[in-house]
Formats: sequence, structure tokens, C-alpha cells
Amino acid sequence: MPAPRHPASRSGNMDDRDAGIPGLDEARTLARDLLATTQQECPGWNPPPFTPDLYARVLDIAVLRVDEAGPWDAMYIPLQAKPRIILNTRNASAGRVNFSLAHEIAHSLLDPAPSGTRYFRARTDYYDGSVATHKLERACDEIAAELLMPGLWFREAISRRGVCAQAVPVIAGDFGVSLEAAAARIVETAESPCAVGFFHHTDPGGRITSPPSASRAWPVSEEESGSCWRTRRVFHGTGFPWRFRTAQPVAADSVLMTTALTGRPGSAVEAFRLGRTWVALRVTTAAVGASAGRAPRAVIGAFSPAQ
Repeated sequence: MPAPRHPASRSGNMDDRDAGIPGLDEARTLARDLLATTQQECPGWNPPPFTPDLYARVLDIAVLRVDEAGPWDAMYIPLQAKPRIILNTRNASAGRVNFSLAHEIAHSLLDPAPSGTRYFRARTDYYDGSVATHKLERACDEIAAELLMPGLWFREAISRRGVCAQAVPVIAGDFGVSLEAAAARIVETAESPCAVGFFHHTDPGGRITSPPSASRAWPVSEEESGSCWRTRRVFHGTGFPWRFRTAQPVAADSVLMTTALTGRPGSAVEAFRLGRTWVALRVTTAAVGASAGRAPRAVIGAFSPAQ
């Protein structure tokens, strides 16, 4: 079993709290050590997917699943008798539950002391907002990503599938993670600069709405008050210098809109206004949740420089 690091205490001054939290490279090493131990103890294991329940079993952590109302996803409690992780499965996809479990397993590697301290993973701000807490949660996310999508396997998957929108749901399914987790990992791992984003039909306030069933273009300019397809979230790779603006409307003549209207994947080279600059990007698209007579609930776009 990998040796756990000393906990990042939630008491004491900021320097003391920050000092016990590993950097991202050390966090990845912790994950790889646990992966290697699990492979040794489970010789018949043939991932992907990389089952987080198996990691918990190797670490002798009890995992309980509950269905409760509330904005929290998971909780880690390092009890002396036997540490436990509680997962809230209400309104959570299997991929989100897997990531939440892996995130709490990361807390167990960083805080093995039987203190009874509870660590929440939540959809809203349960955290104290400190630099140390942000660094701790970022380290746990990095460990979780490496446990569920180890670099060696993930790079091989990208090599086979390619960096394109159609690959995102396939890779997410192969590794048992959410679409957003897969997209974030793709832009981190891809050899060339890229971005992967999600586009939803929203009202002017940013709330996701159901797109019209009729195949027609929706309002696209910011001056118009109606709902339309807009940028919801885009993950940008380190070498991708431009940034998509949240809630930016999708142009009527974009391949993104074509996929929103038809549900069919597409590809094109298009000019996008990103900040004050017009940029030529190669874009591929894929629909999420499209079916006969029903518009997709989201559109995935993958972007790379055209030149």
C-alpha cells in the first residue's frame, strides 16, 4: 500500500496549512503508487475502466452510498476503526459518482490520521475559500484524474480515437467518467494545443432550457432577448492561447449550430471571435442526447488551430 503523506491540517496559520499539501507532480505520484499497488493485489484486473471501489478496497476504506437531498456529492471521514467514504448518488451520473469517490480517496492519501474530520465534495461552496483549501482540493482533483484516467492509458486512448468531439463520449464511457472530466483530461494530455467545449441552449440568464423541436435557427445576437445556443464551458489546453467566453452565442452559420439543429456530427474550419481577435480554428462537433425528432441537450466542440 502506498505510504500516505501527512495531512494538510485545517488549523494553524496559512504557511503551516499550505506546507503539508503536495504539488501536482507529487499528487500524480501518489495516484500512480496506488495504481501500482492495486495492480499487484488484483492480478485479474484489466482496466479501463479504473474502478475506484477497488482502490478503496485496497486501502481498506468502507464505501457507503446514500440518496439524500442536498448539494453535497461525497464525504470522507478518517475514523480510527475504519475510514469511510459516503457517496450521495442523488441526481449524480455514474461518472460523477466515480470521480467523487476517487476525489475522497485522494483525501485519504493526504489525511490518513483518525481525526474524524469530514471532507466534503459539493456542488456549492462548502469550502473556506483559503489558498490552502483551494490547493488541497486541486491536489485531490489531480489525484482523482490520475486514478481514473492514468496518463499512459489515456494517451493511448487519444492516439486511437483522435482529438475530436466524437471521441469525447467514447473515451468517457471507456474510462467510466463524465463528459466534462474526459474533456478536461483530453486537453491536458493531447500533444498539440486544443480546446474542448460544451454548448447548451440557454436563456439570457444562463439557465439551460429545452431547445425548440422545430429545425430552425434561434436568435444568436446578444441584443436579442430570446434563448439560444451558447457557450456553457470550454476546457483549454496549456498551449491553446485563446479563450471562449462563457454564454457567448453560437453563430447561425457555425457547424456547432448545424449539429444543434440536426444532431449530426460535423467538421469545418471557421473563424471565431475570441476576445478582440478573429481566429481560424479547425472544429469538430458531436451531439449529446439527440434522438429522432428530438434536439440534442448539448453539443460538444473540439477546437485546434487551423494552421
